[in-house]
Amino acid sequence: MAPPSLPLFTLAKERGYFNVAYSPSAHLVKRLAAVAGDRVTIDSAGVEVNGIRLANSAPCNCDGGGRPLQPYVLKDHILGPGEVLLMSDYNPASFDSRYFGPLQATTIESVIKPLLTWN
Repeated sequence: MAPPSLPLFTLAKERGYFNVAYSPSAHLVKRLAAVAGDRVTIDSAGVEVNGIRLANSAPCNCDGGGRPLQPYVLKDHILGPGEVLLMSDYNPASFDSRYFGPLQATTIESVIKPLLTWN
């Protein structure tokens, strides 16, 4: 995903949220958690999609450096045409839709398919 030109993403880049793993440029790799027509709630308990709370989705009050994070709050929001919710399903400290909310699907540049997986 290529982040949109918003102040929150400028801050995220300054804090180094994009300079991890295999993404030296300003890109995020996230799982598609919700699409148009899905009902989304984001609150202090986490992210809920169509009434189901997502694992590891409670927002953090601060990042790994102790800097404050502000969760994006939604209550029973129905995603509109072209809107998506992007999340990590395993990392509770991920910078994802918990902090920036729904995005336009046009921010998605490509789809990554696993070549090798293990448990």
